[in-house]
Amino acid sequence: MLIAILTQPMDNYTLNVKGVFKNETEKKLEIRIDYSHIRRNYDIPPRKSIYYHMLVIKKNDLPIFLKATNLQNRKALASNPSIFVTGRLLFWKYQDLQLVPLKIQRKKSKIYYIKGKQALQLEKYVGKVVTLKGKVSRENDSPYELDLEVEKVVEAK
Repeated sequence: MLIAILTQPMDNYTLNVKGVFKNETEKKLEIRIDYSHIRRNYDIPPRKSIYYHMLVIKKNDLPIFLKATNLQNRKALASNPSIFVTGRLLFWKYQDLQLVPLKIQRKKSKIYYIKGKQALQLEKYVGKVVTLKGKVSRENDSPYELDLEVEKVVEAK
């Protein structure tokens, strides 16, 4: 007996067959699969494919049920490496500081905010062009505004 498991036309799809199990109490065959689909935004969508698996089992009169489990893909948490940022240090609200990049590029320039005790230590560099080494805090969701945890001042002009 041939069993085919087909998907609808999709891209970025994985399909794994865990096995065929015979359920004696309910008198049925269960096929267990795991699948996952990664949704991505493309400017030009790729061709969509039909994903499939074929299983060959002994001839059987029992009804066949498909038990599918959707695996949620989690992004691996990337390590937070230190970055070097150059810009002009300016005052911001509530005694915090703002690091504005010298060359502003569309969709690439980010403004970094330095808050708390670190801002007090860097007040002597306000108005100057500085290069800071630090890590970006992941708390802020804005793509253009990031909180910077300063490790050290590399250069001040």
